[in-house]
Amino acid sequence: MYVLGLIGWEKRSHDASACLVKDGKIVAAAEEERFLRRKRAYDSFPYISAKFCLDSEGIELDDIDYVAVGWDMPYRYSARGIRLPYTSSEISELFFPKKYFARKREPKIEFVDHHRSHAASAYRCSGFDKSATLVVDGQGEDASTTIWLGEGNNIKLISKIPIACSLGYFYEALTEFCGFRPEDAGKLMGLSAYGQPVYPLDDIFSLSADGYSLKFPARNIVLGKDGILDEQSQVRNYWLSIFSKFLPRNFPSYQFNKRSGKFEALLNLPQQYMDMAASGQKTIENVMLHLAEISTKLAGSENLCIAGGVGLNCVANGRVMESGSANNLFIQPVAHDAGCSIGAALELSAHLNYTHNKRLENVYLGPSYSQGLIADTLRSKGIRFECSDEIESVAADLISKGYIVGWFQDRMEMGPRALGHRSIISDPRYSEMKDKMNKRVKFREPFRPFGPSILSKSADEYALGCTHSPFMLLSFQVSSEKSSDFEAVTHIDGSTRPQTVEEKGRYRTLLEKLEREIGVPAVLNTSFNRKGEPIVCTPDDALACFYGSGMDYLILENILVRK
Repeated sequence: MYVLGLIGWEKRSHDASACLVKDGKIVAAAEEERFLRRKRAYDSFPYISAKFCLDSEGIELDDIDYVAVGWDMPYRYSARGIRLPYTSSEISELFFPKKYFARKREPKIEFVDHHRSHAASAYRCSGFDKSATLVVDGQGEDASTTIWLGEGNNIKLISKIPIACSLGYFYEALTEFCGFRPEDAGKLMGLSAYGQPVYPLDDIFSLSADGYSLKFPARNIVLGKDGILDEQSQVRNYWLSIFSKFLPRNFPSYQFNKRSGKFEALLNLPQQYMDMAASGQKTIENVMLHLAEISTKLAGSENLCIAGGVGLNCVANGRVMESGSANNLFIQPVAHDAGCSIGAALELSAHLNYTHNKRLENVYLGPSYSQGLIADTLRSKGIRFECSDEIESVAADLISKGYIVGWFQDRMEMGPRALGHRSIISDPRYSEMKDKMNKRVKFREPFRPFGPSILSKSADEYALGCTHSPFMLLSFQVSSEKSSDFEAVTHIDGSTRPQTVEEKGRYRTLLEKLEREIGVPAVLNTSFNRKGEPIVCTPDDALACFYGSGMDYLILENILVRK
Protein backbone atom coordinates (compact mmCIF):
# COMPACT_ATOMS: atom_id res chain seq x y z
CA MET A 1 0.00 0.00 0.00
CA TYR A 2 1.56 3.28 -1.15
CA VAL A 3 0.37 6.65 0.16
CA LEU A 4 2.00 9.80 -1.18
CA GLY A 5 1.83 12.77 1.18
CA LEU A 6 2.00 16.29 -0.23
CA ILE A 7 2.04 19.86 1.03
CA GLY A 8 1.96 22.92 -1.24
CA TRP A 9 -0.51 25.03 -3.19
CA GLU A 10 -0.51 27.70 -5.90
CA LYS A 11 -1.03 30.60 -3.49
CA ARG A 12 -0.63 31.35 0.23
CA SER A 13 1.56 28.29 0.82
CA HIS A 14 5.12 27.61 1.87
CA ASP A 15 7.47 24.71 2.65
CA ALA A 16 6.17 22.47 -0.13
CA SER A 17 7.26 18.85 0.26
CA ALA A 18 6.44 15.23 -0.52
CA CYS A 19 6.64 12.01 1.48
CA LEU A 20 6.13 8.42 0.37
CA VAL A 21 4.77 5.91 2.88
CA LYS A 22 4.74 2.20 2.10
CA ASP A 23 2.63 -0.05 4.33
CA GLY A 24 2.69 2.63 7.03
CA LYS A 25 6.47 3.20 6.91
CA ILE A 26 8.23 6.29 5.56
CA VAL A 27 10.52 5.33 2.67
CA ALA A 28 11.33 8.74 1.13
CA ALA A 29 10.70 12.43 1.79
CA ALA A 30 12.13 15.74 0.62
CA GLU A 31 11.41 19.46 0.51
CA GLU A 32 10.75 21.19 -2.79
CA GLU A 33 13.03 24.12 -1.94
CA ARG A 34 16.09 21.88 -2.21
CA PHE A 35 15.33 21.12 -5.86
CA LEU A 36 14.02 24.55 -6.85
CA ARG A 37 16.90 26.30 -5.03
CA ARG A 38 14.32 28.76 -3.71
CA LYS A 39 14.07 29.09 0.05
CA ARG A 40 10.81 27.72 1.46
CA ALA A 41 9.31 27.17 -2.01
CA TYR A 42 6.52 29.71 -1.58
CA ASP A 43 3.34 29.19 -3.61
CA SER A 44 4.61 25.98 -5.21
CA PHE A 45 3.39 22.45 -5.77
CA PRO A 46 5.86 19.70 -4.80
CA TYR A 47 6.40 18.39 -8.32
CA ILE A 48 10.07 17.52 -8.06
CA SER A 49 9.97 16.15 -4.53
CA ALA A 50 6.98 13.97 -5.48
CA LYS A 51 8.86 12.70 -8.54
CA PHE A 52 11.89 11.95 -6.37
CA CYS A 53 9.72 9.92 -3.99
CA LEU A 54 8.27 7.88 -6.85
CA ASP A 55 11.67 7.32 -8.46
CA SER A 56 13.20 6.25 -5.14
CA GLU A 57 10.85 3.25 -5.15
CA GLY A 58 10.96 2.72 -8.90
CA ILE A 59 7.21 3.29 -9.28
CA GLU A 60 4.86 5.52 -11.28
CA LEU A 61 1.99 7.68 -10.12
CA ASP A 62 -0.51 4.96 -11.09
CA ASP A 63 1.14 2.68 -8.50
CA ILE A 64 0.09 5.07 -5.73
CA ASP A 65 -3.05 3.94 -3.90
CA TYR A 66 -3.85 7.31 -2.28
CA VAL A 67 -2.53 10.85 -2.20
CA ALA A 68 -2.86 12.72 1.12
CA VAL A 69 -2.63 16.52 1.15
CA GLY A 70 -1.71 18.21 4.45
CA TRP A 71 -4.28 21.01 4.13
CA ASP A 72 -8.01 20.53 3.88
CA MET A 73 -8.30 22.78 0.84
CA PRO A 74 -12.07 22.43 0.26
CA TYR A 75 -12.74 23.43 3.90
CA ARG A 76 -10.06 26.13 3.82
CA TYR A 77 -11.91 27.81 0.96
CA SER A 78 -15.48 27.22 2.16
CA ALA A 79 -14.76 28.44 5.72
CA ARG A 80 -13.83 31.79 4.19
CA GLY A 81 -16.83 31.96 1.88
CA ILE A 82 -14.64 31.40 -1.18
CA ARG A 83 -15.62 28.96 -3.88
CA LEU A 84 -13.00 26.30 -4.58
CA PRO A 85 -12.34 27.10 -8.25
CA TYR A 86 -11.35 23.59 -9.35
CA THR A 87 -13.03 20.28 -10.15
CA SER A 88 -11.49 17.03 -8.93
CA SER A 89 -9.86 16.42 -12.31
CA GLU A 90 -8.43 19.94 -12.31
CA ILE A 91 -7.03 19.38 -8.81
CA SER A 92 -5.34 16.23 -10.10
CA GLU A 93 -3.79 18.28 -12.89
CA LEU A 94 -2.63 20.94 -10.40
CA PHE A 95 -0.73 18.40 -8.31
CA PHE A 96 0.28 16.05 -11.13
CA PRO A 97 0.49 17.80 -14.52
CA LYS A 98 0.41 15.25 -17.31
CA LYS A 99 3.46 16.86 -18.87
CA TYR A 100 5.43 15.76 -15.77
CA PHE A 101 3.57 12.66 -14.56
CA ALA A 102 2.57 9.83 -16.88
CA ARG A 103 -0.75 8.47 -15.68
CA LYS A 104 -3.68 6.49 -17.00
CA ARG A 105 -6.06 7.41 -14.21
CA GLU A 106 -6.73 10.21 -11.79
CA PRO A 107 -5.08 9.63 -8.42
CA LYS A 108 -7.31 9.30 -5.35
CA ILE A 109 -6.66 12.56 -3.48
CA GLU A 110 -7.71 12.96 0.15
CA PHE A 111 -7.40 16.28 2.01
CA VAL A 112 -6.30 16.09 5.67
CA ASP A 113 -6.81 18.86 8.24
CA HIS A 114 -3.59 20.87 8.58
CA HIS A 115 -3.20 20.62 12.36
CA ARG A 116 -4.19 16.96 12.31
CA SER A 117 -1.38 16.46 9.78
CA HIS A 118 1.05 18.21 12.12
CA ALA A 119 -0.20 16.12 15.07
CA ALA A 120 0.11 12.88 13.10
CA SER A 121 3.64 13.79 11.98
CA ALA A 122 4.66 13.91 15.64
CA TYR A 123 2.56 11.24 17.36
CA ARG A 124 2.90 8.64 14.60
CA CYS A 125 6.69 9.09 14.61
CA SER A 126 7.09 9.10 18.40
CA GLY A 127 6.85 5.41 19.21
CA PHE A 128 4.41 6.24 22.03
CA ASP A 129 1.27 4.13 22.53
CA LYS A 130 -0.40 7.12 24.17
CA SER A 131 0.64 10.75 24.17
CA ALA A 132 -0.46 14.34 24.43
CA THR A 133 0.33 16.16 21.20
CA LEU A 134 0.76 19.93 21.00
CA VAL A 135 0.64 21.76 17.66
CA VAL A 136 1.64 25.44 17.62
CA ASP A 137 2.13 27.39 14.39
CA GLY A 138 0.87 30.41 12.46
CA GLN A 139 -2.48 28.85 11.64
CA GLY A 140 -4.37 25.94 10.22
CA GLU A 141 -7.80 26.08 8.62
CA ASP A 142 -9.50 27.45 11.74
CA ALA A 143 -6.99 27.33 14.62
CA SER A 144 -3.48 28.43 15.55
CA THR A 145 -2.83 26.07 18.47
CA THR A 146 -4.34 22.64 19.07
CA ILE A 147 -3.99 19.92 21.69
CA TRP A 148 -4.57 16.28 20.77
CA LEU A 149 -4.65 12.89 22.41
CA GLY A 150 -2.90 10.18 20.46
CA GLU A 151 -3.85 6.72 21.69
CA GLY A 152 -3.32 3.51 19.79
CA ASN A 153 -4.27 4.13 16.19
CA ASN A 154 -6.40 7.22 16.86
CA ILE A 155 -5.71 10.93 17.25
CA LYS A 156 -8.45 12.95 18.99
CA LEU A 157 -8.74 16.75 19.19
CA ILE A 158 -8.97 18.00 22.79
CA SER A 159 -8.62 21.77 22.59
CA LYS A 160 -8.04 24.48 20.01
CA ILE A 161 -7.16 28.17 20.13
CA PRO A 162 -8.35 30.59 17.43
CA ILE A 163 -6.23 32.14 14.69
CA ALA A 164 -6.55 35.61 16.26
CA CYS A 165 -4.39 34.41 19.18
CA SER A 166 -1.64 32.91 17.01
CA LEU A 167 1.70 32.40 18.78
CA GLY A 168 3.34 31.72 15.44
CA TYR A 169 2.18 35.06 14.05
CA PHE A 170 3.15 36.75 17.33
CA TYR A 171 6.77 35.65 16.87
CA GLU A 172 6.70 36.28 13.12
CA ALA A 173 5.43 39.83 13.65
CA LEU A 174 8.03 40.50 16.34
CA THR A 175 10.72 39.31 13.95
CA GLU A 176 9.47 41.82 11.38
CA PHE A 177 9.10 44.55 14.01
CA CYS A 178 12.78 44.25 14.95
CA GLY A 179 13.80 44.70 11.31
CA PHE A 180 14.15 41.19 9.90
CA ARG A 181 12.02 39.42 7.32
CA PRO A 182 8.98 37.77 8.93
CA GLU A 183 10.28 34.30 8.03
CA ASP A 184 13.59 34.88 9.86
CA ALA A 185 12.39 33.75 13.28
CA GLY A 186 15.67 31.92 13.89
CA LYS A 187 17.50 35.24 13.79
CA LEU A 188 15.23 36.70 16.45
CA MET A 189 15.83 33.67 18.67
CA GLY A 190 19.60 34.14 18.32
CA LEU A 191 19.35 37.88 18.96
CA SER A 192 17.21 37.43 22.08
CA ALA A 193 20.18 36.16 24.10
CA TYR A 194 21.79 39.61 23.77
CA GLY A 195 18.88 41.40 25.46
CA GLN A 196 16.85 41.51 28.65
CA PRO A 197 13.08 40.82 28.82
CA VAL A 198 12.16 44.32 29.97
CA TYR A 199 8.96 44.70 27.92
CA PRO A 200 5.87 43.05 29.49
CA LEU A 201 4.72 41.20 26.39
CA ASP A 202 3.68 38.16 28.39
CA ASP A 203 1.10 40.32 30.17
CA ILE A 204 -0.90 40.25 26.94
CA PHE A 205 -1.61 36.53 27.37
CA SER A 206 -4.15 35.15 29.79
CA LEU A 207 -3.35 31.51 30.60
CA SER A 208 -6.16 29.08 31.37
CA ALA A 209 -6.81 25.43 32.08
CA ASP A 210 -7.62 24.70 28.44
CA GLY A 211 -5.08 26.98 26.72
CA TYR A 212 -4.76 30.75 26.61
CA SER A 213 -6.48 33.88 25.33
CA LEU A 214 -5.52 37.54 24.86
CA LYS A 215 -6.21 40.20 27.46
CA PHE A 216 -6.48 42.70 24.61
CA PRO A 217 -8.41 40.72 21.99
CA ALA A 218 -7.64 41.25 18.33
CA ARG A 219 -10.55 43.01 16.68
CA ASN A 220 -11.84 42.65 13.14
CA ILE A 221 -10.04 39.40 12.34
CA VAL A 222 -12.30 38.21 9.55
CA LEU A 223 -12.00 34.85 7.80
CA GLY A 224 -11.60 35.31 4.06
CA LYS A 225 -11.21 39.10 4.21
CA ASP A 226 -10.51 40.43 0.70
CA GLY A 227 -10.74 36.89 -0.64
CA ILE A 228 -7.46 35.81 1.02
CA LEU A 229 -7.05 32.18 2.12
CA ASP A 230 -5.42 32.95 5.47
CA GLU A 231 -5.43 35.61 8.17
CA GLN A 232 -1.65 36.09 8.40
CA SER A 233 -1.53 39.79 7.49
CA GLN A 234 -4.51 40.66 9.70
CA VAL A 235 -3.08 38.99 12.81
CA ARG A 236 0.45 40.15 12.12
CA ASN A 237 -0.74 43.76 11.78
CA TYR A 238 -2.54 43.42 15.10
CA TRP A 239 0.68 42.32 16.80
CA LEU A 240 2.69 45.09 15.11
CA SER A 241 0.25 47.62 16.56
CA ILE A 242 0.72 46.12 20.04
CA PHE A 243 4.53 46.22 19.80
CA SER A 244 4.44 49.82 18.60
CA LYS A 245 3.06 50.85 21.97
CA PHE A 246 6.46 50.07 23.49
CA LEU A 247 8.85 51.55 20.90
CA PRO A 248 8.95 52.47 17.18
CA ARG A 249 9.32 49.73 14.61
CA ASN A 250 12.87 49.12 13.34
CA PHE A 251 13.39 49.26 9.57
CA PRO A 252 16.48 48.19 7.61
CA SER A 253 18.20 50.43 5.11
CA TYR A 254 19.33 49.14 1.73
CA GLN A 255 22.68 49.35 -0.01
CA PHE A 256 23.53 48.24 -3.54
CA ASN A 257 26.21 45.55 -3.67
CA LYS A 258 28.08 45.84 -6.98
CA ARG A 259 29.53 42.39 -6.60
CA SER A 260 26.18 40.62 -6.26
CA GLY A 261 24.24 43.11 -8.34
CA LYS A 262 21.55 43.27 -5.65
CA PHE A 263 20.31 45.62 -2.97
CA GLU A 264 21.18 44.24 0.46
CA ALA A 265 19.51 45.07 3.75
CA LEU A 266 21.61 46.82 6.38
CA LEU A 267 20.09 46.52 9.83
CA ASN A 268 21.05 48.56 12.85
CA LEU A 269 20.06 46.84 16.09
CA PRO A 270 20.09 49.18 19.11
CA GLN A 271 19.82 47.56 22.53
CA GLN A 272 16.08 48.18 22.84
CA TYR A 273 15.42 45.80 19.95
CA MET A 274 17.61 43.15 21.52
CA ASP A 275 15.52 43.64 24.66
CA MET A 276 12.34 43.40 22.59
CA ALA A 277 13.58 40.13 21.11
CA ALA A 278 14.36 38.83 24.60
CA SER A 279 10.90 39.85 25.81
CA GLY A 280 9.21 38.03 22.95
CA GLN A 281 11.34 34.94 23.43
CA LYS A 282 10.52 34.86 27.14
CA THR A 283 6.81 35.15 26.28
CA ILE A 284 6.98 32.24 23.83
CA GLU A 285 8.80 30.13 26.42
CA ASN A 286 6.28 30.88 29.17
CA VAL A 287 3.25 30.15 27.00
CA MET A 288 4.84 26.96 25.63
CA LEU A 289 5.63 25.81 29.18
CA HIS A 290 2.00 26.35 30.13
CA LEU A 291 0.72 24.57 27.02
CA ALA A 292 3.01 21.61 27.65
CA GLU A 293 1.76 21.30 31.22
CA ILE A 294 -1.95 21.46 30.39
CA SER A 295 -1.53 19.19 27.34
CA THR A 296 -0.30 16.28 29.44
CA LYS A 297 -3.02 16.91 32.02
CA LEU A 298 -5.82 17.11 29.46
CA ALA A 299 -4.58 14.01 27.66
CA GLY A 300 -3.87 12.06 30.84
CA SER A 301 -0.44 11.08 29.60
CA GLU A 302 3.13 11.66 30.76
CA ASN A 303 4.28 11.61 27.12
CA LEU A 304 4.28 14.75 24.99
CA CYS A 305 4.77 15.30 21.25
CA ILE A 306 5.29 18.74 19.69
CA ALA A 307 4.88 19.90 16.08
CA GLY A 308 4.17 23.12 14.19
CA GLY A 309 6.62 25.87 13.30
CA VAL A 310 6.94 27.12 16.90
CA GLY A 311 8.22 23.62 17.73
CA LEU A 312 11.52 24.64 16.10
CA ASN A 313 12.23 27.11 18.91
CA CYS A 314 15.00 25.11 20.58
CA VAL A 315 15.26 27.41 23.62
CA ALA A 316 11.57 26.97 24.41
CA ASN A 317 11.90 23.23 23.77
CA GLY A 318 14.80 23.02 26.21
CA ARG A 319 12.75 24.71 28.90
CA VAL A 320 9.82 22.37 28.28
CA MET A 321 12.13 19.40 28.70
CA GLU A 322 13.69 20.81 31.88
CA SER A 323 10.29 21.66 33.37
CA GLY A 324 9.33 18.03 33.90
CA SER A 325 5.81 18.63 32.59
CA ALA A 326 6.35 15.50 30.49
CA ASN A 327 8.40 12.44 31.37
CA ASN A 328 9.03 11.70 27.71
CA LEU A 329 9.25 14.31 24.96
CA PHE A 330 9.30 13.86 21.18
CA ILE A 331 9.57 16.85 18.84
CA GLN A 332 9.01 16.23 15.15
CA PRO A 333 12.30 17.25 13.49
CA VAL A 334 10.35 18.50 10.46
CA ALA A 335 8.05 20.50 12.72
CA HIS A 336 7.27 23.24 10.19
CA ASP A 337 4.78 22.87 7.33
CA ALA A 338 7.05 20.58 5.29
CA GLY A 339 6.36 17.93 7.94
CA CYS A 340 2.67 17.90 7.02
CA SER A 341 3.40 15.74 3.97
CA ILE A 342 4.72 13.16 6.45
CA GLY A 343 1.77 13.57 8.81
CA ALA A 344 -0.91 13.48 6.12
CA ALA A 345 0.53 10.30 4.59
CA LEU A 346 0.87 8.57 7.97
CA GLU A 347 -2.61 9.64 9.07
CA LEU A 348 -4.30 8.32 5.93
CA SER A 349 -2.22 5.12 6.13
CA ALA A 350 -3.39 4.63 9.72
CA HIS A 351 -7.02 5.00 8.66
CA LEU A 352 -6.36 2.30 6.09
CA ASN A 353 -5.03 0.11 8.95
CA TYR A 354 -1.38 0.42 7.92
CA THR A 355 0.13 1.67 11.17
CA HIS A 356 3.84 1.83 11.82
CA ASN A 357 4.18 3.99 14.95
CA LYS A 358 7.85 3.53 15.72
CA ARG A 359 10.26 6.21 16.88
CA LEU A 360 11.70 8.21 13.99
CA GLU A 361 15.44 7.71 14.48
CA ASN A 362 16.68 9.85 11.60
CA VAL A 363 15.50 12.05 8.72
CA TYR A 364 17.93 10.86 6.05
CA LEU A 365 15.08 10.45 3.57
CA GLY A 366 16.20 12.44 0.52
CA PRO A 367 18.32 11.79 -2.57
CA SER A 368 21.80 10.29 -2.51
CA TYR A 369 24.47 10.36 -5.22
CA SER A 370 26.94 7.61 -6.01
CA GLN A 371 30.66 8.15 -5.90
CA GLY A 372 30.82 7.38 -9.62
CA LEU A 373 28.28 10.08 -10.44
CA ILE A 374 30.12 12.57 -8.24
CA ALA A 375 33.45 11.74 -9.93
CA ASP A 376 31.87 12.15 -13.38
CA THR A 377 30.44 15.53 -12.34
CA LEU A 378 33.87 16.72 -11.19
CA ARG A 379 35.58 15.50 -14.37
CA SER A 380 32.98 17.21 -16.56
CA LYS A 381 33.84 20.49 -14.83
CA GLY A 382 37.59 19.96 -15.01
CA ILE A 383 37.90 19.82 -11.23
CA ARG A 384 40.78 17.76 -9.86
CA PHE A 385 40.10 15.50 -6.93
CA GLU A 386 41.47 12.58 -4.97
CA CYS A 387 39.87 9.58 -3.30
CA SER A 388 40.62 8.06 0.08
CA ASP A 389 39.39 4.95 1.85
CA GLU A 390 40.16 6.80 5.09
CA ILE A 391 38.20 9.96 4.31
CA GLU A 392 37.14 10.35 7.96
CA SER A 393 40.82 10.51 8.97
CA VAL A 394 41.46 13.04 6.22
CA ALA A 395 38.58 15.21 7.45
CA ALA A 396 39.67 14.94 11.09
CA ASP A 397 43.20 16.03 10.17
CA LEU A 398 41.94 19.03 8.19
CA ILE A 399 39.60 20.12 10.99
CA SER A 400 42.35 19.77 13.60
CA LYS A 401 44.46 22.17 11.51
CA GLY A 402 41.73 24.83 11.55
CA TYR A 403 40.23 24.27 8.11
CA ILE A 404 36.51 24.51 7.26
CA VAL A 405 35.17 21.47 5.42
CA GLY A 406 32.05 20.92 3.35
CA TRP A 407 30.72 17.45 4.19
CA PHE A 408 28.36 15.80 1.67
CA GLN A 409 27.31 12.21 2.38
CA ASP A 410 24.59 9.67 1.56
CA ARG A 411 20.87 10.64 1.67
CA MET A 412 19.94 14.29 2.21
CA GLU A 413 18.30 15.24 5.50
CA MET A 414 14.74 16.51 5.64
CA GLY A 415 14.02 19.48 7.89
CA PRO A 416 15.78 22.76 8.69
CA ARG A 417 18.78 21.25 10.50
CA ALA A 418 21.81 19.75 8.78
CA LEU A 419 22.60 16.53 10.62
CA GLY A 420 25.87 15.34 9.15
CA HIS A 421 24.83 14.51 5.59
CA ARG A 422 24.75 18.05 4.15
CA SER A 423 26.88 19.92 6.68
CA ILE A 424 29.72 22.42 6.93
CA ILE A 425 32.01 21.37 9.77
CA SER A 426 34.99 22.79 11.65
CA ASP A 427 36.81 22.86 15.00
CA PRO A 428 34.43 23.72 17.89
CA ARG A 429 37.16 24.86 20.27
CA TYR A 430 38.01 28.41 19.24
CA SER A 431 35.72 31.45 19.31
CA GLU A 432 37.30 32.95 16.19
CA MET A 433 35.94 29.99 14.22
CA LYS A 434 32.39 31.24 14.85
CA ASP A 435 33.25 34.66 13.43
CA LYS A 436 35.10 33.13 10.47
CA MET A 437 32.17 30.84 9.70
CA ASN A 438 29.58 33.62 9.92
CA LYS A 439 31.58 36.14 7.91
CA ARG A 440 33.44 34.10 5.28
CA VAL A 441 31.25 31.06 4.74
CA LYS A 442 27.64 31.73 5.70
CA PHE A 443 27.66 35.51 5.01
CA ARG A 444 25.27 36.11 7.87
CA GLU A 445 24.92 38.27 10.98
CA PRO A 446 27.71 38.00 13.58
CA PHE A 447 25.28 37.32 16.45
CA ARG A 448 24.06 34.06 14.89
CA PRO A 449 25.16 31.03 16.96
CA PHE A 450 26.32 27.58 15.87
CA GLY A 451 25.73 24.16 17.38
CA PRO A 452 27.91 21.07 17.67
CA SER A 453 27.54 17.48 16.59
CA ILE A 454 28.85 15.33 19.42
CA LEU A 455 29.12 11.64 20.25
CA SER A 456 26.13 10.65 22.39
CA LYS A 457 28.28 9.00 25.03
CA SER A 458 30.03 12.31 25.75
CA ALA A 459 27.18 14.78 25.27
CA ASP A 460 26.29 15.29 28.95
CA GLU A 461 29.91 16.14 29.77
CA TYR A 462 29.72 19.19 27.51
CA ALA A 463 26.00 20.08 27.36
CA LEU A 464 24.52 19.64 30.82
CA GLY A 465 21.54 17.29 30.88
CA CYS A 466 21.91 16.30 27.23
CA THR A 467 21.76 12.56 26.71
CA HIS A 468 19.68 12.29 23.54
CA SER A 469 19.18 15.13 21.05
CA PRO A 470 19.59 13.68 17.55
CA PHE A 471 17.77 16.48 15.73
CA MET A 472 19.34 19.69 17.15
CA LEU A 473 16.02 20.83 18.61
CA LEU A 474 16.95 21.37 22.26
CA SER A 475 19.08 23.98 23.99
CA PHE A 476 21.35 23.16 26.95
CA GLN A 477 23.84 25.01 29.10
CA VAL A 478 27.50 24.29 28.41
CA SER A 479 29.50 22.76 31.27
CA SER A 480 31.93 25.28 32.77
CA GLU A 481 34.56 22.55 32.89
CA LYS A 482 34.31 22.01 29.12
CA SER A 483 33.59 25.57 27.99
CA SER A 484 37.12 26.08 26.61
CA ASP A 485 36.53 23.18 24.20
CA PHE A 486 33.20 24.60 23.02
CA GLU A 487 33.93 28.29 22.43
CA ALA A 488 32.77 28.29 18.80
CA VAL A 489 29.47 26.54 19.61
CA THR A 490 28.53 28.36 22.82
CA HIS A 491 26.06 31.22 22.54
CA ILE A 492 26.46 34.44 24.52
CA ASP A 493 24.07 33.12 27.20
CA GLY A 494 26.22 30.02 27.77
CA SER A 495 23.89 27.70 25.86
CA THR A 496 24.42 25.33 22.96
CA ARG A 497 22.15 23.39 20.62
CA PRO A 498 23.75 19.96 20.08
CA GLN A 499 23.13 17.06 17.76
CA THR A 500 23.95 13.81 19.52
CA VAL A 501 25.40 11.18 17.18
CA GLU A 502 24.95 7.51 17.93
CA GLU A 503 24.11 5.89 14.61
CA LYS A 504 27.03 4.08 13.01
CA GLY A 505 28.39 5.61 9.83
CA ARG A 506 30.99 7.99 8.47
CA TYR A 507 29.88 10.92 10.64
CA ARG A 508 30.23 8.98 13.86
CA THR A 509 33.60 7.61 12.71
CA LEU A 510 34.75 11.16 11.99
CA LEU A 511 33.80 12.27 15.52
CA GLU A 512 35.63 9.28 17.01
CA LYS A 513 38.75 10.16 15.06
CA LEU A 514 38.49 13.80 16.10
CA GLU A 515 38.30 12.73 19.73
CA ARG A 516 41.64 11.00 19.30
CA GLU A 517 43.04 13.89 17.23
CA ILE A 518 42.03 16.95 19.31
CA GLY A 519 40.59 15.44 22.48
CA VAL A 520 37.06 16.67 21.76
CA PRO A 521 34.42 14.27 20.32
CA ALA A 522 32.60 17.03 18.45
CA VAL A 523 32.56 19.38 15.48
CA LEU A 524 30.96 22.72 14.83
CA ASN A 525 28.13 21.70 12.50
CA THR A 526 26.12 24.11 10.39
CA SER A 527 23.92 23.59 7.36
CA PHE A 528 25.60 23.33 3.96
CA ASN A 529 24.30 26.58 2.47
CA ARG A 530 24.88 30.30 2.40
CA LYS A 531 22.59 32.97 3.80
CA GLY A 532 19.22 32.94 2.07
CA GLU A 533 19.78 29.62 0.27
CA PRO A 534 18.26 26.19 0.90
CA ILE A 535 20.55 23.41 2.11
CA VAL A 536 22.39 21.85 -0.84
CA CYS A 537 20.89 18.79 -2.48
CA THR A 538 23.09 17.73 -5.40
CA PRO A 539 26.86 17.60 -5.99
CA ASP A 540 26.44 20.61 -8.31
CA ASP A 541 24.78 22.55 -5.46
CA ALA A 542 27.63 21.60 -3.14
CA LEU A 543 30.26 22.75 -5.63
CA ALA A 544 28.51 26.08 -6.20
CA CYS A 545 28.37 26.74 -2.45
CA PHE A 546 31.95 25.57 -1.94
CA TYR A 547 33.45 27.81 -4.61
CA GLY A 548 31.15 30.70 -3.70
CA SER A 549 32.20 30.82 -0.04
CA GLY A 550 35.20 30.64 2.23
CA MET A 551 35.16 26.88 2.78
CA ASP A 552 38.66 25.38 2.50
CA TYR A 553 37.92 21.79 1.46
CA LEU A 554 35.00 19.79 0.14
CA ILE A 555 34.39 16.10 0.83
CA LEU A 556 31.74 14.28 -1.21
CA GLU A 557 31.43 10.65 -0.12
CA ASN A 558 35.14 9.62 -0.07
CA ILE A 559 36.26 12.24 -2.62
CA LEU A 560 38.33 15.25 -1.54
CA VAL A 561 38.29 18.51 -3.48
CA ARG A 562 40.88 21.18 -2.68
CA LYS A 563 40.77 24.86 -3.55
